Amino acid sequence: MDIIRGQRPFALFWEWVDGAWRHQALPEDLIAEQYLVQVLERFLREDQSDILYEPLLRKLYIYSLNQRAEDSSEVRLIGDAALFIAGIMSGRLRRSAVGIDHYIKVGEAAYQMLWTREAERDAPVFPVYRRFSDDLRPFVRVLAEISREHIFKAQLEDILIVWSRYMATHDDRDRQWLLSRGVALLEGMPRTNLIS
Repeated sequence: MDIIRGQRPFALFWEWVDGAWRHQALPEDLIAEQYLVQVLERFLREDQSDILYEPLLRKLYIYSLNQRAEDSSEVRLIGDAALFIAGIMSGRLRRSAVGIDHYIKVGEAAYQMLWTREAERDAPVFPVYRRFSDDLRPFVRVLAEISREHIFKAQLEDILIVWSRYMATHDDRDRQWLLSRGVALLEGMPRTNLIS
C-alpha cells in the first residue's frame, strides 16, 4: 500500500504526526511521535498490509500462550496494526461490526504484553510500550486526524461526526477543525447529546 511516491516519506510522515500532535495538544513526547511515524512508514510504505486483514485478537492470544523472545516482533506487529487500523481506518470502522474500541483494546493488550515480556527478561524496555498500554486513545486520535487531513480527506460524514461532538462538548479543537472546513458555527449554539 505505497501511497507516497516520489517523496521522502519519513519527513512527510513526521510533518503529519507533528502537526496532528500539536493540534491534539498532547504533551511533547518525541519517542512516541517517532514511533507513530514508524507505524505510518510500516503500513503506508512497506508491504506489511497483510496483517491488517487478519484477526488480530486471535493472533495475540496465540502469542500470549508462548513466551519465546522471537515472538516479540510479532506481538509488536499486532499492536502496531491495531493502532494503525483504529486510527487511520477510524472513519470506516464506524460502519463496521468490529469498532474502534476493539482495536484499541487489542493494541493496548499487545503493548502491555511487550512491556511485560521485555521487563521480565531484563531487556531494554521501550517506554512507549508502557504509554500505549496505559491508554492508546490519544495516539489513535493523532492517526485519525492524519487520516482525515492527508489520507482520506474529510467527507461530509466526518464533518457531521465532528460537528456532533462539538455540539456536545464545545471543544475548541473541534471548533477550529470545523471552521477550517468552512462550517459556520453560530455563537451561543446550545449543547446537544448527538455525540457519536
